[in-house]
Amino acid sequence: MSIEESLRRWAEFHSSREVNVLIGDISKEDIDLFFGPLYEFDEFNEVSSETTMPSLLKKFGFFKSNGQARKAGWGEDIPVGWSSFTIGKLKRQLHIFKI
Repeated sequence: MSIEESLRRWAEFHSSREVNVLIGDISKEDIDLFFGPLYEFDEFNEVSSETTMPSLLKKFGFFKSNGQARKAGWGEDIPVGWSSFTIGKLKRQLHIFKI
């Protein structure tokens, strides 16, 4: 297996387990500071500042519905600043930067 193939497989596994979310007007320097070091396969999802935590978790497949997320204790607003959570049996990572 080539190095490129190994990196591609690692990137697929990595991206299926981690979700990076940006909320607000965030500079490239801040992205590099909080999410760095950055790789070419890193993906960043931008959502509106009105998005709630249950709807965010539903959107990215952590829960099947907003109600299910609220019942699991995720019913609050998304906090301002840097947040990182490990969610579910599969221990998926959710990283949020909100300004």
